[in-house]
Amino acid sequence: MTRRATNIGTEVEYVDTNNQKRATSIGVQVEYIDPSTSARLTSIGVQVEYSDTATSGDFDTPVGSGPDDVEEAGDGTGFVSNNTYVTIESNTTAPSRKNAAFRFTGVTLPGNATVINATMLLQAVDAIDDDLYSDVYGEDADNSVDFTTNPSINSRVKTSAFATWIIDAAGTNTIESPNLAEIVQEIKDRPGWVSGNALTILVYAKIAGNKKFKAKAFEALSGAHAELFITYLISSGSDGASPIIRHYYIGRHPRLWAEMQ
Repeated sequence: MTRRATNIGTEVEYVDTNNQKRATSIGVQVEYIDPSTSARLTSIGVQVEYSDTATSGDFDTPVGSGPDDVEEAGDGTGFVSNNTYVTIESNTTAPSRKNAAFRFTGVTLPGNATVINATMLLQAVDAIDDDLYSDVYGEDADNSVDFTTNPSINSRVKTSAFATWIIDAAGTNTIESPNLAEIVQEIKDRPGWVSGNALTILVYAKIAGNKKFKAKAFEALSGAHAELFITYLISSGSDGASPIIRHYYIGRHPRLWAEMQ
C-alpha cells in the first residue's frame, strides 16, 4: 500500500448559532493507491466538536457627544466636529472628498466574545444629499481616543477588515450598514482591548462616484444620530471544555480508514 499525505487544511473554528456549539474542523488530504485495485482515497477529515454551549449577548449605543461624529477632507484638511450633520462625499480630488468618523464609548464587549453581527445606523438629513458611496473600516486601536485629543480622521490607523457601503436615494430614511462584525472582531481581538473601551467606525468615501450623503449629527439634537448595534456569542466553557473527537472520511476505502484509527 502506498500512502502519502499531500496537504493539511486550515483549521477553522465556527459557532453554530442554532445549536450554540463551537466546532473546529481540520482537513487532511491523503493520496492512497491500492496496488490490486488502483482504488484511490483522496481526502480524510477530522472534526473536533466542543461540548460547551454559548450564550448570546448584545450591545447598542449612540454617539454620545458632539465631538464624536466628525468629517474631514480626503487630504486631511477641513476637520469639522460641530455641525448638525456629517458629510460623506465621494470625489476624484482629495480636497473635495469628505470622510467621516463615529466614535462610540463604553462598548461592552467581553474579551472571549465572538461577534456575529454589527451594524451602524445613520439618519439622512434630506432627500437631496442621500447617496452614499463608501468603504467602512474601524480604527485599529485598543481604546480610540476622542477627536478633541486627536482632531483627525486620516491619521488614524484603519483595520484590515472593511465593508463596502453603497446606498442610492435613501430619501430621509435611516440607513443600516452592512455587517461590520469582522471589523469589530478585529478591534476586540487586539491584545489591549478591554470591555468598556471606545471604538471608532471610519467611513471613507470612494474616490469615484460623485455621491454625497449627509447624516444627522449629535448636534442636531434629534435623537437620530449614529448608533452602533453589536450581537455576540460567549462560549460558557471556552477556557477548558472537553472536546469530542468526531472522525469522518470522504471516500470508499475502509482499509485505509481502519489503519488511521
